[in-house]
Amino acid sequence: MWPALVLLDRDGVINADSPDAILTPDQWQPLPGSLKALARDAAFAHVPVFDNLVTAVGALTAPRAAVGEPL
Repeated sequence: MWPALVLLDRDGVINADSPDAILTPDQWQPLPGSLKALARDAAFAHVPVFDNLVTAVGALTAPRAAVGEPL
């Protein structure tokens, strides 16, 4: 059986949106209450998704964007 997934846009939904690329954990700022809401819904696997230009130009590589290196 497949796990129940919730796919969430990252910028502007989980974290504060920025006109600049968010490339490091220091630049990532959660929106008030977003992490608490995700923790409340622990029955689902939460997967952040994004389609930033920084991935297309190689500034944010797949390994850095993977779960192992959270932003």
